[in-house]
Amino acid sequence: MPSLDAFLEHPNSHEKIRQDDYIAGLAKGLALLEAFGTDRQRLNVTQVAER
Repeated sequence: MPSLDAFLEHPNSHEKIRQDDYIAGLAKGLALLEAFGTDRQRLNVTQVAER
């Protein structure tokens, strides 16, 4: 069984993922997509950076 250090936790959902499965570029892209929701579909660059 992997040690607890081998896992990362999503800051919002607290879902745990294995560190080996983490891809930084993909995580940044998904965070950008998560910034857009049904309540706010248009954001300017400053608003995206804040999220």
